[in-house]
Amino acid sequence: LYAVAVITGVATVLFEIADHVFVTDLVPSRQLHEANSKREAADAVAEISGPAIGGALVALLTAPLAIVVDAVTFVVSALVIARIRPCGIATVPAAAPSFVDDVRTGIRVVWRDPAIRALFLATALMTLAMSFMASLYTLYALTDLKLTPTQLGITIGCGGIGALIGAMLARSTVQRWGIRRTLIGTMLASAALQVLMRLAPAVPWLARTLLIATQVGGDGALTIYLIGETTLRQALLPPEALGRAAATWQVASGVLTPAGAILGAVLAETIGMRPTLWLLAIGLAIAALSLAVARGALPERLPPMPVR
Repeated sequence: LYAVAVITGVATVLFEIADHVFVTDLVPSRQLHEANSKREAADAVAEISGPAIGGALVALLTAPLAIVVDAVTFVVSALVIARIRPCGIATVPAAAPSFVDDVRTGIRVVWRDPAIRALFLATALMTLAMSFMASLYTLYALTDLKLTPTQLGITIGCGGIGALIGAMLARSTVQRWGIRRTLIGTMLASAALQVLMRLAPAVPWLARTLLIATQVGGDGALTIYLIGETTLRQALLPPEALGRAAATWQVASGVLTPAGAILGAVLAETIGMRPTLWLLAIGLAIAALSLAVARGALPERLPPMPVR
């Protein structure tokens, strides 16, 4: 199991890095924002339907056979991806002399541009704050708020609905408010909605209502943010730098997610569950503030995409 976890973890990171870059070779530059929105919408549909389908397969086939079906879907996915042909000419990144040089190049790419640096810092803060949920959310909902496992599952599933709504609204939101205000506004909205989770009382129906509002609204706002952040990154960076920048994002997420989960657990044992959850909302608010401070670096509107 450890070996499987390591191999799939490494493969997932490599896939996600390539995925963010490959999309720029599949669609014209002017359609990147729409393409990113559709990718997030597909993820949201999977989040909504996946657990239910998985549960049904386990009940019908038993767990080992359900895992076999899961493995087959990855093979089918790989075969489908192999049939994709880019609509334009893909840019091949220049090879770095060594792995260390490649890492240094990725860090320089992210840090030297004020706008990319602001996006990186804000997303890193968001990742650290949201990782508090990994070790606390289930325990908080089941023990403090007295939800049943079924109620918790339905509540979490509502997050996929929120993400789907966010993906559908992402393009029109950026067109109406501009990219800078959209990024700041969605981060602030998510921070405010996390407060509802902290204020939820130990009354199951009311707690469930507030948690669903947090899941739908918070996931929807963060989906709009992530689509906007990805598209702006693709617009500002040259094609040959996209892979290294995506790798830097993934490494930061890989470090901050477990670190935040452990930190959140330690704080919950030290200062209590609810005070620790306040730090989640505060962390998202600080991320929004970091974007607001970088006003001169972030464009008001999405800049013209580089021709690819």
